[in-house]
Amino acid sequence: MSRAAAIRHAKAAITAAVEATAGPTLAEAPDPAALDPEVLDAITGFEPTGIPARRWGQLRPVWERLIVGYAPPRRSAVRGPASVLAGFCDWAAARPGRPDPLSPLRADELLTFGLVDAYDHHLVLKHVADASRATRRTVVRRALAALDARDPSPKIAYQPVAGPYSAEKCAQLIRLARNQPTEARRRELSFVVGLGLGAGLDGRDLRHVRRDGFADTDLGENTPGLVVTVGGRDRPRSVVVRRLYEPLVREALASHDRARRGRTAPVIGRSANRRNVTGPAVEHAVTARAAETVAIEVNRLRATWLVAAMGAVPLGVLLDAAGLRSARSITDLLPYCPAPEPAAVASALAHLQQHLPGHGPAQP
Repeated sequence: MSRAAAIRHAKAAITAAVEATAGPTLAEAPDPAALDPEVLDAITGFEPTGIPARRWGQLRPVWERLIVGYAPPRRSAVRGPASVLAGFCDWAAARPGRPDPLSPLRADELLTFGLVDAYDHHLVLKHVADASRATRRTVVRRALAALDARDPSPKIAYQPVAGPYSAEKCAQLIRLARNQPTEARRRELSFVVGLGLGAGLDGRDLRHVRRDGFADTDLGENTPGLVVTVGGRDRPRSVVVRRLYEPLVREALASHDRARRGRTAPVIGRSANRRNVTGPAVEHAVTARAAETVAIEVNRLRATWLVAAMGAVPLGVLLDAAGLRSARSITDLLPYCPAPEPAAVASALAHLQQHLPGHGPAQP
């Protein structure tokens, strides 16, 4: 970065460090008049259940500051957060470790570091359901954020997954893997490219792929196939390698056997505890042009496999095969999927069958 940018970055870091050391600062009280009159009327008329009137009179000033700072958008959205914050204030005033449990609760006390976690632990001991605990934490954190005068932490924007490689680029990568100057380099790059494009495996997966994790299988009608099993506890699964990239993977397996690396040895590297197993294989790759750097993004190899599978495999099956826990990556890659033929879509929709748990396809 430039000298000016470096200075700005250093100043921001110093400011952040000072603020972190100083701790939170109580903000100015929010103006209730800024709320919708109906919302304000609902706040004024709120009375909690389970808190004695005398105790509620002591808690209400801090509670009002919290609920006004929470800023419910409409009258119907007041009751839930108001009840949560009333219970939170009741707990905070009598919480273990408070210097003077009999003194009125103050707003600045609620900025104590770790208070929300302590409250959540209290809810666990009370056997509050997980969903209810999550809701209460969200309400409390939003209300407490309005108490803090410091600028809120910037939100980290979601970064969509990188798009797939083109068919031409995939063909180039296959040629590149097959034409490395040494057998060891050919083997490792072939595993990276072949299993990335052919089974959607990335660095997290390749750490846990051993030679004995490959097996031949029958794909039906006496058609042979190759299955790779990913070990480990992160996202274990078995995936059939795409026929287009199966020859490259089999070549790498034959090289592994010739090198006598052993059936229980990882196909890349020597240890499953190693973090960046694909980095050396890519960094050591070379081309015929001495000055040219090989650039292979393993996440894009996986994305290429995902896009190919999205048009052929039901979503639930695809999520399992990819080791995904949500469909967010699928959504990111939808723009890269080719549009199907309208007639094929119409035919598929027309022949949909109703599958229900415990029942076969519905009969016409």
